[in-house]
Amino acid sequence: MDAAGAPEPSHGAHDFHKHSTSCNPPLADHDGAGPLRSGQVPPDSPTITITALGDGLTGRPKSPTDKSQPVPPFPDNEPDLERIPGAATSIVGHGSFGVVYLARRRSSGKLRAVKALPERAARNETRVWAALAPYRDEWHAHLIPVHRIRNAVETENDPPPPTYIFMAHAPGGDLHQHLLTHGAWPELAARRLFMQLVGAVAWLHDRGIVHRDIKPDNILLATSAADHIYLADFGLAAPYTPGVPQLSFAGSPHYAAPEVHFRWPYDGPEADVWSIGAVLYTVLAVRVPFDGVTVADLRHAVMAANPVIPMHA
Repeated sequence: MDAAGAPEPSHGAHDFHKHSTSCNPPLADHDGAGPLRSGQVPPDSPTITITALGDGLTGRPKSPTDKSQPVPPFPDNEPDLERIPGAATSIVGHGSFGVVYLARRRSSGKLRAVKALPERAARNETRVWAALAPYRDEWHAHLIPVHRIRNAVETENDPPPPTYIFMAHAPGGDLHQHLLTHGAWPELAARRLFMQLVGAVAWLHDRGIVHRDIKPDNILLATSAADHIYLADFGLAAPYTPGVPQLSFAGSPHYAAPEVHFRWPYDGPEADVWSIGAVLYTVLAVRVPFDGVTVADLRHAVMAANPVIPMHA
């Protein structure tokens, strides 16, 4: 897909290249066992308090786990799976809580993405996938296909072994990197992406799940032509019940709704809708709609709700 160049910066422009795209404010109490109630994630899930807006280079946040724990290894005891040689191509993603490896099935030659998560970091995501398991046969075309989850086995080792999520490979990479490389999307292409994303999120909402971290990093391009997307990364997702407020607040600063920033009561879907709108703006403008030098500045901009309209819009 041919993508138009990025617009020229204007006064007050919110430079897309320099922003953090991950945060998770402190979470509500949960005993860490049994099914999650609406809006809950376990308190031992890794948290990132909103205190910084990025590393100033690529827009990726500095991972809080880089120095505190080793990168989870490629899974052993998988005879039909081989890691693609070469570190530059095999590690296709490295999030705050784990790493994604690129692998190939020996029997079919098909590529797979293998997400390796420390056991504690994986608890919420695996519970959300378990809640969605009954809908496997009607899976939405624009949610990342998950083929299998290999849960950590309780041992006396410290730390325990990681959890592995075996997913479809998205050769186009993530939307964040695509925007940095190719610039703004033409309107028709952005409209197609928007419809696919709305469809995937509506499917989740209809089944009682809110994503809570919709951002370009978590939107994968299923083809190199960037004409088919997958919504991925359910690490902050939560069940919800209409009329029952969420019990925790999670999201990424530049894409989070006012309810999340200010910890106002909210059901959940409305925050996802806000994030979808912020993503659409970013795709068309190659800048985030709201920004600030500090988190307080960002929150003020969110409340003012006066984003810069690109000259080419």
